[in-house]
Amino acid sequence: MSGQGDRYQEHEPPPSLRPFVRTIWTYSAPTPERIVQRIAPDGCPELVIDIGDPYEEQGPDGLFRLQPRALFAGQMTRPLALRPAGPVELVAVRFEPDGARDWLGLPLVEATDRRLDMTARTAALRPPAGDPSGQVEVMADWLEAQRRAAAWSIDPAVRREVEAAGQDRASPARPSAEHRALQRRFRDRVGVPPRLLRSILRFRRVFDHAAGVDRRLAGGGPRGGVFRPAADGPGLPPLSRLHGDGMGSRTGRAGAQSGVAILQAGTAVAALGSGHRQRGLTMPTAAVLAAVLMQAAPSVQPDAAFMAGYWLDCSNGREASETWSDPRAGLMVGHAVTVGRDGRASFEVSHIGQTPGGFAYVAQPGGAPPTAFALIEAGPNRAVFANAENDFPTRVIYEREGDALKARIEGEIDGRARSMEWNFRAAPLNTRCPLPAGAG
Repeated sequence: MSGQGDRYQEHEPPPSLRPFVRTIWTYSAPTPERIVQRIAPDGCPELVIDIGDPYEEQGPDGLFRLQPRALFAGQMTRPLALRPAGPVELVAVRFEPDGARDWLGLPLVEATDRRLDMTARTAALRPPAGDPSGQVEVMADWLEAQRRAAAWSIDPAVRREVEAAGQDRASPARPSAEHRALQRRFRDRVGVPPRLLRSILRFRRVFDHAAGVDRRLAGGGPRGGVFRPAADGPGLPPLSRLHGDGMGSRTGRAGAQSGVAILQAGTAVAALGSGHRQRGLTMPTAAVLAAVLMQAAPSVQPDAAFMAGYWLDCSNGREASETWSDPRAGLMVGHAVTVGRDGRASFEVSHIGQTPGGFAYVAQPGGAPPTAFALIEAGPNRAVFANAENDFPTRVIYEREGDALKARIEGEIDGRARSMEWNFRAAPLNTRCPLPAGAG
């Protein structure tokens, strides 16, 4: 993907930075080919400083736009498409998954699947062009000054979870309250929930291994970026990160919005990768499959038109109604009203559409802050949404058969499986349930 004279080098950070920084790396490509490079998630945020021309990033509308000359790339939960705009030279810091929180000064979840402009923040940083060692020295000195000024620290419990995810070890069982508290701290310091980081790291291991086997079979060198031709050989950058910007309601006891997508392709490849020896899956086959999934992700497209209309459930002594608009430019808007046996009413507003993490069902029970459930399954008459880190529920399911619409929520409460169902029937707008016998 690049021409002659490409150079990539990794440098170990000074001891004082090692708890936070995995590596400082430099890259130069004087004559890069102007072709699209697909970048896979790898679980590590990065700070990238362009000394040459910035890359162009493809947006949701398919257009390529220049990235800022200095950016912070948060956790990625889906592939990223980039292309060089001119001669490339850069120096970058690959943080540990939980190592960038104190440097950024923001919850890492605010940077997930985003590239934050750090031009002003790094204005005093002057890495010398054409001098990789000098670039690394300047970056390390600048980071050390930042570390001392802000007294960076590591949350030991979060670090243990990160290490368990990296080694694919099971996390210890914890009481429910302790588990939820750790989940919140983990999202704050890492940017994604523990389960999603584990999926990302599994995906990356399988993908890198698969691509390495295929590269050797093709006669290439032992290194090289996952998305580079096999003939590129040693010394080229692994473009894994190169740049990047109440129970009565449907969602119950909703927590804060996680703000991340379910890594659909990564989860699928991770499942294959973790058991490929037992299944007899060859690694070249896994590489092909991984590449296909990476090209297609996110693979699930919205198809919830079957939910449009006014729906009424008069069972169990309650009146539950739900109204959904038809899809318009990829957006559906809904609201639900429930009148309980005691005559008290509750409500929920929701919508289905594009979010920073992909298409999702976004619910606000009682006007609470939004909670997103990523679309993981869609068909002409069925849609499944999931958020593994929500307290309850973790899954929301809609399924239609004729004039009947079933809504179901699933999850765990205090370690026990729980679910609730609504059995709606299509009805004219604002139809009410019949009054109980003897009611005035």
